[in-house]
Amino acid sequence: MSGRRGTVGWTLVALAVAACADSEGREAEARAGFEALLRALDDKDAAALWAIADDETHALFDGLAAEMDDALARIDRCYPDGLKEQARRAVGGGYLFRGARGEDLFRALLDPAALQGPANPASRTVLRVTVESREVSVITATYDSVRFTRDRDGRYRTDLLMQAFSREPALSSLRKNLDEVRRVCPGPAEHHGGTP
Repeated sequence: MSGRRGTVGWTLVALAVAACADSEGREAEARAGFEALLRALDDKDAAALWAIADDETHALFDGLAAEMDDALARIDRCYPDGLKEQARRAVGGGYLFRGARGEDLFRALLDPAALQGPANPASRTVLRVTVESREVSVITATYDSVRFTRDRDGRYRTDLLMQAFSREPALSSLRKNLDEVRRVCPGPAEHHGGTP
């Protein structure tokens, strides 16, 4: 290659090498994330699970904690004394304190006894990793897929925990109870800490 064509050719080669290196780096990060997820499940480590949860999962729990905090304030303000305790339990007041954050709610809802990594060794074995623009998926030998997305801080984290929580019937019941409290006690939201 000579002249300008040679420069363009070497630039394309350099870009291809850089893309390959970036792909390998993201694959390695996803594999490490998968191992961290398995370790956190095996160790029943809520803090580690929260750390590997993606921004969307954090936003879900932060928003839900703020809604629950608001509902507790509305109950205190509007409900008759004889109904307050039952209403507080219906919106999570039995396990969440005023001003709680999303991480507090996440920890309160986790059942450590139910946490466990997969028992099947094939479910712990990475068969392959697929790399896309913002997303990396770990495919296990049992063909399960764990997706990792790049968060605002540039690290890869998973939404697996949010997916599991979103399927829980208790979430639907909680949302209905929160809506009912807002219906019974309309007005501006109140926040005492936590994420507004």
